[in-house]
Amino acid sequence: MNRIFNNNQFCNRVTRKLRDLFIYILVFMLICISKVLAQNSAKLCGIYVGKWGGTTWFYEFKNDSVYLHKTTGRAGGTSTIGTYKISSDTLFLSPYKKSMQRSNHSIIAPDVLILTRDSCLIQLSTRYDYCKSRKGDKVHYKSIKRSI
Repeated sequence: MNRIFNNNQFCNRVTRKLRDLFIYILVFMLICISKVLAQNSAKLCGIYVGKWGGTTWFYEFKNDSVYLHKTTGRAGGTSTIGTYKISSDTLFLSPYKKSMQRSNHSIIAPDVLILTRDSCLIQLSTRYDYCKSRKGDKVHYKSIKRSI
């Protein structure tokens, strides 16, 4: 009987140790994933500009996963805010509902952009690119259609 009791104690100790190890590994993985996501978001942050079709397009991405999209020119006069998510090199934009927009002229449609190695974004639906603006830039980047 004493031997069975010792075996049960041993099994309980091993089970607890394995459970603790599993929890430590899970916490470590979550910390690593959150750091990678924060790094991707920090790289993305800034203003991206493109010009095509007589319109200048601005995308501003902030650290808190919020974006602002504005247009000026021929098809301009829009202003849209929403949230974004990054998955690898793909950016998913989700605009807020119409009632939460600051402007009556908003584009309320989800969008997908591809992040390139040359600090540009390619809009999946149009294939036009928008490149990161640097402080002091006075000339807006003329967008080009890229192959995807």
